[in-house]
Amino acid sequence: LVGEEHGESNANQAVAFFRATGVVPAYLAAWLQTSFARSWFSLRAKRTSGQANLTLEHCRNVPVMVPPRREQLELLAALGSRVERVERTLQSAEEQIQLLQERRTALISAAVTGKIDVRNWTPPESKPEQDVA
Repeated sequence: LVGEEHGESNANQAVAFFRATGVVPAYLAAWLQTSFARSWFSLRAKRTSGQANLTLEHCRNVPVMVPPRREQLELLAALGSRVERVERTLQSAEEQIQLLQERRTALISAAVTGKIDVRNWTPPESKPEQDVA
């Protein structure tokens, strides 16, 4: 998503620009990342030498669902809040992974240096997993 403040741009043959005419630019960018748009492009891409290529005609003809501007902004707001929630969840999971790795390292170090006695340790009996309905 490139704003008008960037002025004219150069591109090579492997880049296409989508101009947001009659649509909120961020909405168009989000639409082009949907599974529908990705599938639409994927079905039309010509694969040569392992690289998928699209024609400008394909880019011009991609169908875009364009609701009224107010709805576009509402959808973007809803998408933004969901993205923030997912990012917070990912951040929390990454912090938990880091903490668990640190604890694992400390536990291994303590066992190796003899700070804890693991000679008589036996793994707990595993219980058969129960179906969760």
